[in-house]
Amino acid sequence: MEGTNVAVNRLDGLGIREWVRGPARVVGDEVILDERRAEPYLLDNPEENEHMAFSLAALPFTSQRPTPAEVENFVQQHGLLWHGRESQGTDECRESLQDWAVAIMQLSFAGVLYKKLTDSKENQTITELQGFLRKYDQYFPNSGGSQEEYRLHATALLRSLMNSGLWGNNSTNGMKTIWSLVMEESGGLQLGYFAPDLLTTAYASFAHLMTNKYRFKTCPGCGALFRPIGRSDKKWCKKGCGSTTRGRKSKAQAKS
Repeated sequence: MEGTNVAVNRLDGLGIREWVRGPARVVGDEVILDERRAEPYLLDNPEENEHMAFSLAALPFTSQRPTPAEVENFVQQHGLLWHGRESQGTDECRESLQDWAVAIMQLSFAGVLYKKLTDSKENQTITELQGFLRKYDQYFPNSGGSQEEYRLHATALLRSLMNSGLWGNNSTNGMKTIWSLVMEESGGLQLGYFAPDLLTTAYASFAHLMTNKYRFKTCPGCGALFRPIGRSDKKWCKKGCGSTTRGRKSKAQAKS
C-alpha cells in the first residue's frame, strides 16, 4: 500500500498482533466461532487489512441484522470482531449480531462520509454531502451557509467517528489501541500501532487511506464501498459485479 509507511499491528516489545479465523455458525442472535478448528494468523498485512475493512463495511443486512451466511463467511476469512487469539480455548468466542450491526453501520457511515466529503471538494458543491447527512439528522446550522464551513463541520464529525473507532472497544478485555515509534532494522524510526481487535484494525486501515487522501467509490452494482486500485476510473468493486449488473439489464430489456 502506498503512502505514509506505518508499522501495522507491530510494536517493539509487543511483537505482531495475532488473530484467529475459521468456521463459524450463527445461532439465534449470535455468531459462534468453532474454536477447535480456528487457525491463528497475523494482522500485519496492510492490503489484507484493507480488504477486510471494506468487506466488513459492505456486509449486507437481512431483516435489520447482518445476513447470517455473509457473517459466517466473513468470520471464516477474517475472524470475529472482538474475540481473537487470547479468547481461543475459553468457549467465549461468540458475539451478538446486534453488536455487529452497530459496528458495521458505524464503519460504513464513516467510509461513506469520507467519500462524500472528497467528492464535495472535487465537485465544488455540498448538495450530496448535505443530503447524505440529513438522512441521519446531522445538521450544521453554525456553518452560516458557507460551503467551506459546512465541510469543516462534516470533517470534524468524521474525525470524531474515526477517533472513536481507533481508540478501541471496551469489550476487548479493557485493551486500547497503543501507538508508538518502532525502530527498523536500519535504525530508522517508524510510526506503529497495536490494535486490540479486528474492528479497530479496520478503522486503522481506513484512517491510513483517508490521511493519504485515497479516493473511495461506491459500486453501482452492489452499492459496496471500495478503493479503486490501478485505474482511477474503475467503476465496479469487482469484475463479477459488473457482469451481474449488465446481465440483469439485458434480461430486463429482453422482457420489455
